[in-house]
This record gives sequence, C-alpha cells and structure tokens, in this order.
Amino acid sequence: MGCRNGGDARATFLAIVSFKGERDAILKARFEVSSQIEKQIREIVTATGEVPSFGVGDRVRVMTRSPVGHYRVPTYLRGRTGVVDAVIEPVAMDNEEEAYGRNAGSRRHYYRIAVPMTSIWPDYAGSPRDDLRIEVFETWLERI
Repeated sequence: MGCRNGGDARATFLAIVSFKGERDAILKARFEVSSQIEKQIREIVTATGEVPSFGVGDRVRVMTRSPVGHYRVPTYLRGRTGVVDAVIEPVAMDNEEEAYGRNAGSRRHYYRIAVPMTSIWPDYAGSPRDDLRIEVFETWLERI
C-alpha cells in the first residue's frame, strides 16, 4: 500500500521510528542541559546588594548623618535603634543617590524596622510596647 508521498508503509514506519529516536535524543539533551544550568545557578556568586545584609530580628541603628539635600530618613530617627521587622523584596534602587546622579543603578534592600516610641519621644504617654514601623534603605542602617 502506498503513502501520500509515494513511499511504502515500511518507509513510513522507519521515518516514524527515526523521528521518535530523534525526539527522545532531543528530550535527553534538554534534560542534561537543564541539569547543567541548575548546577551552575547554585554556584553563582551574588553581586553586592543581592543578599540582604540584615535579617528579621536583627538589632540595627539608623546612622546619624547630615547630608546636604533632601533625604528620606527623618531626622528624629537618626541615631535611634530598632529591630528589623521585614526585609523588603526585591532589591530596589537607592532613590536618594539616584536623585543626585550618584551610584546610578545601585540596588540594595529596604528594611521595615520597628523603633520603640519611647526611644523617639522619651515622654511618650502610650503603651511601652508601641513602636513606629518605617522602611529604611540599607545604606542608612548599621548592625548593633
């Protein structure tokens, strides 16, 4: 019995078997490449700023700096201590430096920190458990 392309059934069968063998070889090669890529990914060295410098629960101090210009850290928080409540993912651009044309494209983490209200305002009349939560860029924090 003939096939549409003028060959016989045996030729069609051999073509299908050959195609199946090639397909299996392609799938095997894809699996091997995927395994190699996965291994390489585990061996990647991260760039500065990709891995958080602080973790949840770390005690930090907001640095006391007085840079010229507008910066996002309130002056009443500078020098105060707090605890990292959350690491904000993904990394973000340092918008303070970017605004002044410095460190273009530099990316690091923001951290939500909890600062006790009594350390900000000593005569605070509320509960001693009250705190202020604010997101601060990594370059403003130091470990204590």
